[in-house]
Amino acid sequence: MGVALVFSIAILMAWVLLIAVGLLALRSGRRGLGVAFIVLGGLWGLLVLLWAGYDTYSLRGMEPRGASSTAFDPQTHEGPTGAFTLDWHRPSTLNVREKLGSGKYKVKSQDGALRLPVGTYTVESWNAEATDDKGLVWLLETRYPKSPETIKAKAEGTTALPYGSGLHARITTASAPRGAASFEFTLKDAAGNTYSLMSRGQKAQPPGFEVTDQSGQVVWSGKFEYG
Repeated sequence: MGVALVFSIAILMAWVLLIAVGLLALRSGRRGLGVAFIVLGGLWGLLVLLWAGYDTYSLRGMEPRGASSTAFDPQTHEGPTGAFTLDWHRPSTLNVREKLGSGKYKVKSQDGALRLPVGTYTVESWNAEATDDKGLVWLLETRYPKSPETIKAKAEGTTALPYGSGLHARITTASAPRGAASFEFTLKDAAGNTYSLMSRGQKAQPPGFEVTDQSGQVVWSGKFEYG
């Protein structure tokens, strides 16, 4: 064991010694001295805990290069790649992680097509953005989908992905005391993956409602209020 390591351990454990000395002083009747040593030991121990927490946080931030997402460009990739297709033909982004490695890739789709290096990947997320006629940007995203949870890029053939396909929205309502109501919005694709749909830069508006007759004509409409 090196001298530097022994010295570091001695500094870290000094708070135990200080508290022990304080307790002995209290038992011998020297209350003021005992309390001073115990307080000093407690402060020393607190500093050690803070230092350990900071050191742990710093180490977590020191990830290998492969742990950060790499924007994959099949045009510049020299090795074999596998092809995937999507029913979603607008631009979208697929984030994957190597199943048997530490590499993470972010790949853009164009016209429902994308490519990845040959291999097996865990899908971390798929997302797409669109702007409505009012200029509001919406983000559609599924994170850690289960169907499929992993995908395989093969040098031959094309694999179809379900992300963004056959989206089905459902709103479940429930009544609450004093005339209140709750709404649960779920959005799933044809494979059963759950999505979130959020607008960027604007507060969500209260939900509205419409009551129609048998012919589909709106006979009553209104908006709910938050709170």
